[in-house]
Amino acid sequence: MPEIVDGIERYPSTGKKVIVVGGGNGGLQAALECWRKGFEVEVLEKQDQISPLGDFFSVSPPGVATLKYYPSMKADYENNQCTGKLKTLAPNGKMLWEGQWEWARPGAHHAAPDIKMCFAIRRPVFTKIQLDQVNRLGIPVHFGADAIQVTEHEDGNGVTVTTKAGEKYISDVCIAADGMHSGFYRSREDTVKVGDSGYAISRVAYAIDKIEPGSLAEGIANDGTQFRNYCGSGFHMDPSYLAGKVKELHPDFDPAALDVIRQIPEPTVDWRLMWRDGSERWTSEHGRIIALGDAAHAFFPTSANGVVQALEDALSLAECLRLGQNDLGWATKVHNKLRYQRTSILQKTGFINREEIQHLDVAAIERGEGTGDLAHSKQGKWAWGHNAELYARDNFQKCLNHMKEGTAFEATNIPPGHVFEPWNLQSELDRMASGRKSSLKQNGDWSA
Repeated sequence: MPEIVDGIERYPSTGKKVIVVGGGNGGLQAALECWRKGFEVEVLEKQDQISPLGDFFSVSPPGVATLKYYPSMKADYENNQCTGKLKTLAPNGKMLWEGQWEWARPGAHHAAPDIKMCFAIRRPVFTKIQLDQVNRLGIPVHFGADAIQVTEHEDGNGVTVTTKAGEKYISDVCIAADGMHSGFYRSREDTVKVGDSGYAISRVAYAIDKIEPGSLAEGIANDGTQFRNYCGSGFHMDPSYLAGKVKELHPDFDPAALDVIRQIPEPTVDWRLMWRDGSERWTSEHGRIIALGDAAHAFFPTSANGVVQALEDALSLAECLRLGQNDLGWATKVHNKLRYQRTSILQKTGFINREEIQHLDVAAIERGEGTGDLAHSKQGKWAWGHNAELYARDNFQKCLNHMKEGTAFEATNIPPGHVFEPWNLQSELDRMASGRKSSLKQNGDWSA
């Protein structure tokens, strides 16, 4: 009889152990998926508790494609979500477009048909939902355990994780889910530095009851949950100016939005967007250390995909480890190969979406010659129709044969017909500086 805990049916034990370094959304999901696939799991988190910071994000269907296997967590997720709308507005507040995420529109067939999808959810709430499930399964989470070294054993059959306090944890695989600055899986020669992308955003979340009664901002607050994009040619809201300077530079800017900004309590978060160019390799030499989420691929918020790709990583990696449990070093490398092109393309959309928002031709839309349904609201079925667990299951052996024997293999988790092109931050900055438009979303089928 299969083992069932908290309503979750577990695969037979592999007899293997996984250490997850990092208790963020990707790390916790990796812990859950690896446990479900029959691995013993422990999580090391350097903070003393799960961070309460963060406002809202949207989790598209691929991120919750396996949620149906976790009945308690599924119920928690569906009871802690909000409905809402996407809106594109001209700087003066004129509505250009209003709608839903592509996957929420009538007729869309996405990766999580058994799940009541949400418009958005608070990051700390989503993290607590995951952590509560981890605790119900008895997966140990060691808070205050700051991993400072992960070493592959000389025979290539395991790893030792050492914490700042001198504690040592031995496992068959270590998943480095510790964020953009992670370097556990890289050799010294393979290090790619984290740098300033040149962009920043101001982020703040505050309670609606802080808004002054009768103010213009109250009109927005009482209009339901919404995600507003204010677009315009060359327009962006620099955090050093905020309401006063925005009005000075853009006298016609929507006064209601300015009022929302004016009433922001101190302090705001001036979030400098850091970047590390993607690497085609996410594993250590023997494959016993594998990066996941931001540790493997950094995302701009404008991609609307960072957390989703971390969750997809968890689904794919756990299945690859299950299928390749007799040679875990190869299992992680297959996962890496299956995921690299997909995440690289979605990373690039962060740049393209930002451009679309900032350089939208408002006048053309007003003439009926364009649409405000753009940027992260248009991702394509290839993005939100993907099930990373099933893709790993269907393609593991074919990809393994390709890597070992050179047989044919082509990624099918990218836009149909897409011709993959490597890129980096500098190549994108050079393109934008030259005034050339990206052809990314014309490369392959990005339709819904």
